[in-house]
Amino acid sequence: MTIAASAQYTPGPWAVGAVDPHDICAPSGFVARAYRTVSGPGDTVANAHLIAAAPDLAEALLDLAEVVNEIATEQCEAGINVEYWNRTSGAGWQAARAAEAALTKAGVQP
Repeated sequence: MTIAASAQYTPGPWAVGAVDPHDICAPSGFVARAYRTVSGPGDTVANAHLIAAAPDLAEALLDLAEVVNEIATEQCEAGINVEYWNRTSGAGWQAARAAEAALTKAGVQP
């Protein structure tokens, strides 16, 4: 699944700046800058890397939620008992719900 068409943010990929590791850049230009935190300057560069990964993380979360939802639908259509599904695939289901919650927090609708 792709979110590029519906994204309300600068399309990725994003990367940490080659000149300044506090800058986050996209092919279209500058996206953001990570400023020094109270924890120290090392955290700022780590934060920049995490921010730069955001579009890729959003795509991965969308894919995870979509796959788990497809499997759940197939299981239901095959007549698999819901309690059995929860026991055997509960962690996957919870991960998909967590992915959807994180996407919603980021303003991306799963």
